Amino acid sequence: MKTYIYPENLRATVKLWFWNVRDFVIICAGILISIMIFAKLWTPVPMAITACYAFLTLRAEDTA
Repeated sequence: MKTYIYPENLRATVKLWFWNVRDFVIICAGILISIMIFAKLWTPVPMAITACYAFLTLRAEDTA
């Protein structure tokens, strides 16, 4: 007989480190785009915008 272990809250949002998965994907895409823009134009503005977004969407124990 197999035993299955389920999390306590099945309706909880999926998290990856300190971000929701949707925010984490946006941050990763922003980092990639920022690196490409920085390599071409030598401007750190997109990196700053991505870092601000990552900081603002940071969540710990359901508090922002």
